[in-house]
Amino acid sequence: MWLYEYVQRPVSRVLQATRQFLELVNDTLQQHAAGAAGPVAWNTALRFLMARKFDVRRAIDLYNSHEVSDGIRVFTLAGRRQNF
Repeated sequence: MWLYEYVQRPVSRVLQATRQFLELVNDTLQQHAAGAAGPVAWNTALRFLMARKFDVRRAIDLYNSHEVSDGIRVFTLAGRRQNF
């Protein structure tokens, strides 16, 4: 049943949200991670976006929480590095 919900979304909205997520996350990682990790993949972006119904801000918050729990990369939307 959940697949039906995603199929009904306009493709342009899905593409726009995915591009925005990747742009924000990858730009921030590039600026602050100093090459420690590669860019986020398209399928990874889709997973976080689907989990938050394609709300980019909420998907980035979820991604950030995931990375903090793994102890890999930490950032905020403002691009300021956080130390934990």
